[in-house]
Amino acid sequence: MTFLKIMFKSLKDKLFYVLLFLIFSVLSMYFLTYIPVIISYGINHLLENNDSIYIIDLLTKNINDIRIYLLVICIILLMVQGLVCLFNYFKSRFKDKFIQNFQYNLKHSLFNHIQELTYTSFYNNSVADLVQKASTDINKVVSFIDKQLIFFVDLILLIIFVGFRLFKVHYSFLILIAIIALLIVIRSIWYFKKCSPFLNKIIDISNEMYQTLEDNYRNINFVKLNNLEEGVISDFDKIVKENKKYNRLKYLYDDKYYAFVMCMSMLNRPLNFILGGILLYFGEITLPAMLVIFDYSSKIINEFSEFHHVLEELNDFIISYRRLNNLVCLTTEDDKIKFVKLNDYNVVFENVTIKLKDKVLLKDLNFTINENDKIFIVGKTGTGKTILLKTLIGFYDYEGSIKIGGVELSKMNKKNIREYVCMILQDSYIYSKTIRDNIKVLDQYLPDSKMVNLSKEFMLHDDVMSLEDGYNTKLGTRGIKLSKGQNQRLILTRSFVKPKEIMIFDDSFSAIDNKNKKEILKDLLYKKDNFTKVIVSYDISIAPLFDKVLYIENKKIICDTHDNLLKNNSSYKKIYEIGMDKVGDAYE
Repeated sequence: MTFLKIMFKSLKDKLFYVLLFLIFSVLSMYFLTYIPVIISYGINHLLENNDSIYIIDLLTKNINDIRIYLLVICIILLMVQGLVCLFNYFKSRFKDKFIQNFQYNLKHSLFNHIQELTYTSFYNNSVADLVQKASTDINKVVSFIDKQLIFFVDLILLIIFVGFRLFKVHYSFLILIAIIALLIVIRSIWYFKKCSPFLNKIIDISNEMYQTLEDNYRNINFVKLNNLEEGVISDFDKIVKENKKYNRLKYLYDDKYYAFVMCMSMLNRPLNFILGGILLYFGEITLPAMLVIFDYSSKIINEFSEFHHVLEELNDFIISYRRLNNLVCLTTEDDKIKFVKLNDYNVVFENVTIKLKDKVLLKDLNFTINENDKIFIVGKTGTGKTILLKTLIGFYDYEGSIKIGGVELSKMNKKNIREYVCMILQDSYIYSKTIRDNIKVLDQYLPDSKMVNLSKEFMLHDDVMSLEDGYNTKLGTRGIKLSKGQNQRLILTRSFVKPKEIMIFDDSFSAIDNKNKKEILKDLLYKKDNFTKVIVSYDISIAPLFDKVLYIENKKIICDTHDNLLKNNSSYKKIYEIGMDKVGDAYE
């Protein structure tokens, strides 16, 4: 029901367009169903039968010449048809305005919702899945409303106007058409129930085909390097064959259904003719009235023959609606908590336990990071280094107490936390835009001179100037124009456009060559002393440069100086010695 509320909210300020659409729909259908009546009126008068339509009587009462009379009737017909076209035009215009605004509001609401998801909600769902929900599924929902709005409005109005006029001619025609329409509806429901499993399976397989194509496209280098083309093609062929199998089953039911609907449509006219002939013989109706009946019955049956399309699209709508409803039910970050101003930036962990899906990752954490400290975090792969830091920026919940500047982390607005804490990931996002655009993401008005100075500090400027377009070089998807090391230096440059009080570097130097890494770390650790620096790295040889080391082992953290850890912790000493042997290149 959550998504339903969003839908109604998206409709709220566009109901005026809906009202105009309904008004012009009524006018259009009224005059459209009036055309056969005018034709019948004209033929009746030619046959000298009694028939009366006040307005036409008024226009033709003084006409005695049959040619002029026919001309007037033709002009009236053209005018009515012209009005139908005009009303249809306005109906379509207001419907399109409503649908466009509705789609925009819906996509805007869903996009904003995705931005506000918690970290765990976002990463428990694939990015591709979220994008699909915010685009493809919305398009299906909007498309259903767009098409079926016209279908149902036209069908209801047609039944009302035609039903009233058929009843005036003779109620038996109304009963006959109702029986045929009901049979088509029943058959359509049968068709839908039989095909629904196939339709859902076809949708799932199509999604799988899309995902397979995307995976192979993104990993084409890996596929080619390992000669996996045959296996990839074989796996994809299996999916295609399965898709073909279910499509073939659906086509069999399609043939049966269309044969039935065609049979009903073909029977409609002769049955009306037989019934009309009988009533005509007994003088219950006139010949021109039969022409009206044939026209009306064809219109109604043609509308009902499209009913299976409604059910098919209803199935797509239900699937998309459920997925979107699941999306909007995902947990979002609490934006109701007020921002607080911190007086200092000391970080204190007291008896902290961090769990993920009820699995304890870190427990009994007790340590303090003082303002402007230089902190080095080390531990084996999978010990929870990144989890620890992502908890500090509000991505994960925790038990115990974590305070920044004396304020409990869980009591702070998540955006408030990130005003003071910056985390630079190993593979932060690179936009496909220019290098200049990437650096200025945090401040579009950053002067070029400051941009260049920052680039020089992180050993990026010379590499940029070696490119043909310099800072105007477009990087392409995921920064493909630059090496991994250059991308990391670009990310570091961008992060210091607006440095924060606590800067966290999560293995942010891993791809940078030793020479540049030395220069960057020397500048970072010794020249920039006005903020707290927390660095995660597998390069343990740099540990002596820091005030404290957080050593993670057996789900716990030991916080001490490097020298004390070497003396008092044998496992730390062991990994330090191994690390020094592997690196073979000391930092000075």
